[in-house]
Amino acid sequence: MSSKPRPASRRTPRAIALAAALLAGHAAGATGAQLADLSLEDLMRVEVVSASRKTQQLGEVPASMHVLTAEDIRSSGARNLPEALRLVPGLDVAQLSGSRWGISTRGFTGRYANKLLVLVDGRSVYSPLYSGVIWEAERVPLDTIERIEVLHGPAGSVWGSNAVNGVINIITREAGETPGGLVDLAIGDGGRRMLRARHGAEAGEGTAWRIGAMADEGGAGRNVAGGDANDSYRQAMADARWDRRWSADARSTLEAQVLRSKSDELQDEALYVPPYVQPLPLRLSFDRALLAARHEQRVSAGLTTNLRAGFTAENVRFGDRADLRTRVLDLEAGALWQVAGEHELSLGGGLRRMDLPARSTDWMQVDPEQRRGVEWSLYAQDEWTLVPSRWRLTAGARVDHDIYRGSHLQPNLRLLFSPATDLALWGGLSRANRTLSRGESDSVVKIAVIPPGTPANPGALPIQLLTGGAQDPNLLDSRYTDAFELGVRTQRGGVWSFDLTAFAHRMRDDVGASMIAGVPAFVALPQPHLEANTAGAPYTVHLRGVEASAEWRPANGWRHQFGASYLEARGPGDASATGLDRLMYATPRWLAHWRSVIDLAADWRLDARLRHAGERGAPDVPSQHVAAYTALDATLSWRAGKSAELQFGATNLLRPPTVEFLPDLVLATATRIERGVFLRWRQGF
Repeated sequence: MSSKPRPASRRTPRAIALAAALLAGHAAGATGAQLADLSLEDLMRVEVVSASRKTQQLGEVPASMHVLTAEDIRSSGARNLPEALRLVPGLDVAQLSGSRWGISTRGFTGRYANKLLVLVDGRSVYSPLYSGVIWEAERVPLDTIERIEVLHGPAGSVWGSNAVNGVINIITREAGETPGGLVDLAIGDGGRRMLRARHGAEAGEGTAWRIGAMADEGGAGRNVAGGDANDSYRQAMADARWDRRWSADARSTLEAQVLRSKSDELQDEALYVPPYVQPLPLRLSFDRALLAARHEQRVSAGLTTNLRAGFTAENVRFGDRADLRTRVLDLEAGALWQVAGEHELSLGGGLRRMDLPARSTDWMQVDPEQRRGVEWSLYAQDEWTLVPSRWRLTAGARVDHDIYRGSHLQPNLRLLFSPATDLALWGGLSRANRTLSRGESDSVVKIAVIPPGTPANPGALPIQLLTGGAQDPNLLDSRYTDAFELGVRTQRGGVWSFDLTAFAHRMRDDVGASMIAGVPAFVALPQPHLEANTAGAPYTVHLRGVEASAEWRPANGWRHQFGASYLEARGPGDASATGLDRLMYATPRWLAHWRSVIDLAADWRLDARLRHAGERGAPDVPSQHVAAYTALDATLSWRAGKSAELQFGATNLLRPPTVEFLPDLVLATATRIERGVFLRWRQGF
């Protein structure tokens, strides 16, 4: 195994505090402009694209949506995407270990939450290997982000499969908006160090470019027993972007990124002899190279077309247990057509060519080892203005064809009523589908050994449990969610705004490794034991809940953001027997969020965030239960002129070291999330 990142120094917190004190003293006489904020009226007029693939104002979106601005991210001191997403009301963000996260909305949180679609400028980063997002590998540089649009609820008719419970769309800045250079350095306790450098310039009229690189690493934390959690990580990334505005009606973008990520994990290794399980340190190696191009053309006053192409290559190696690869070519074309003034049509389609080679190991058998295929999609949506500035109806549908289970339809119907310029009421009916992953469809994994002479295995031989593969073909066409939503959005006098959504979902899916299928088979080597396949079980779960968010600005330079969500899940009576309860209760019933941002002086800002997560799992099963917790994060910023900023931050205050989430992969071990401090310096030139 390659060398680990250096362990954390005990002197790091003391050094950070001393440096902060010295720099703060130097800044006492500094002057500068007040940090700017969008007004509430401007915020409601922010243009978004995630709700319907077209530009529209946030206040006119018939869906539950939150926009995270670049200034929000900067003010918070977030060092990666999950930390930034903790600012979004109603989004469940739980840290599993030093670099691993579980993120979802409206239930079923997990490391690879398979019902949340994540996009970067409309390009999906949903992994065909794991049926989810590998968050430790999604290193979009935060300094290049213009905004993050978070859509709560299904959006399959717009973005396709896997947009079941929500969509996160990360919108990046054009190269022309980030001229000059930037150096961003952060150090923190726990051995965390991050360095980001970027430079950009114009290359003639209408043309601009930028290049950048980043390195990030962190030391190991502690597991629940107080030992080494073996969760250190090291990442390196380089990115480039080129933008060209050919005219007022045409523009093109070319982007490239290469990334190398190595992160450690402690898993349980199953044995055929006592003690039948032992800790096993493993390293996840993830390499990615991508190239993406976009072109947008305004053909006429009522017609705009866009083309998109991209190629992504990924290599994933999990120690000696798994060796998986992806080679994906994406092509997409779309058009926005204004018809007769009352109808605005969105039309388009796409092709995806996938090459998914894999190598079988003793731990994971893959069949077939080579899978290739072509997926396609077609979509159409009509936004019909029934009464100008009052009633608007949106109807659309999308057909997706995937390589595992063929074609499926995802319809959508939404109605928006605006009785006043500062008030909107909306409702929606929709269906969204989830696709299988390579792991679900084609792999069989050794997950655990049941010792002999136990209630679960009274026999004389240990039983090796196997999971994965599509043992029941009837399960392959059962992954969909039907949703009904109602919402209201308003803002008054530029002082406060309020957003409320109620929803009900009917979810049809299956839970893997839920029961033994067939008769266990005898295996003589390497030790006599029995092997038993486990099969997935179909389920229907009903979700209902409420999401609320508000913003209050009592004075210039001071704003408060509030958020709360309630989620109730009802499943079949045998949910505990099939393991479904672990999925149903992986998301807390209650989530709450309060953020206060205040400009203390001309160049000083305090950003404080209080967050609460209710309990997860079953209270009567300690091994599956995480207690509720409340934590405080705070960042103090000093703007040293127009191009430099110093930040001192603290995270996870008001609580002891806590497990935020139990690994949903049965082999992984839980990690305590510690309190932390960091010092950060940004310098532009």
